[in-house]
Amino acid sequence: MNTRTYLRWLSRVTLAVAVIMIGWGSSVVLGQPVTAWFATSATIWMALLLISALWQLRGSFIAIAPLALATAVVARLFSILRLDPPASIAGLRPDAQKLSRTGFVGMWPSPN
Repeated sequence: MNTRTYLRWLSRVTLAVAVIMIGWGSSVVLGQPVTAWFATSATIWMALLLISALWQLRGSFIAIAPLALATAVVARLFSILRLDPPASIAGLRPDAQKLSRTGFVGMWPSPN
């Protein structure tokens, strides 16, 4: 197999991984209680991820940059999401350090 064949297969694998990320992300956005900001932001970045993966599939070397950026942002958005929220918010306080780093207000039990 020559280099073109490897690059073609790498592009296909990249598209498959992007589709898996988008599918999982869409199931979270549609199935979990998330804020409107999170749903909008995640949807826009997942669309950019799909567009750049398709662009890279066509053989564009420049498409690697938006593909990497969209992958990183989608991964970061879902890394700050709590999929197991507490049953009650009584006694919880916002984590100021997390808010300053991510813009996301994580709620944690207050220390006693």
